[in-house]
Amino acid sequence: DICTINIPSDIWQKSGIDKNKKIAFTITKVDAKTLPESLQKNIGGRLILDINLLVDGKVTPWASEDTPIEIIFNKYTPTAEELQNPEHIVIWYIDTTGKAVAVPNARYDIKTGQISFKIYHLSRFAVVYSKISFSDINKYPWAQKQIEVMASKGVINGKTGEAFNPSEAITRGQYISWMIRALGLNAKISNNFEDVTLSDENYKEIAIAKELGIAIGTGDNKFNPNT
Repeated sequence: DICTINIPSDIWQKSGIDKNKKIAFTITKVDAKTLPESLQKNIGGRLILDINLLVDGKVTPWASEDTPIEIIFNKYTPTAEELQNPEHIVIWYIDTTGKAVAVPNARYDIKTGQISFKIYHLSRFAVVYSKISFSDINKYPWAQKQIEVMASKGVINGKTGEAFNPSEAITRGQYISWMIRALGLNAKISNNFEDVTLSDENYKEIAIAKELGIAIGTGDNKFNPNT
């Protein structure tokens, strides 16, 4: 089998789908030539799967804010170059416009050859070897590899395309955002701290942390995200 899908027992109840109906998944290989040229270059000949949900034989959009599905690509054979840095074997989610977004919680297991990740929506997913680096992290060898891996997985971003500014202080908002992305957490958001606005870069991650009880703020329903 090319792929395994693990679903929680309560997923249909939470999704509002009648479990008595015929439910199935379709897993289809995607030809990279159907994607934008920029993606073709990065993906190369690696595996791309289009995964959809069928309810009574009809493709049914599925997305959840708090109940993930686990996807496992059962066997991936890395190249010699990739085996030197297996942490940079990642999964990209490709949306309907052809935009690719890294799935931060994707993990390649060198012993089993499996790539596993949890997602909150179904779409096209591609295996990619992504090795992002920055021009200003060479003086921080103790942190360079970790920064590169987290950037490649989409957990963190640089200040620019080439610079990370590793000596700059990390704000509370950045810290909680990176942690939520690294752990692959999500939740149905009901509110946020009053000093975090929709225009804030880390709004969603801070709201998830509050909803899950990870962040309790500094008092008076405030978080002070920029300190």
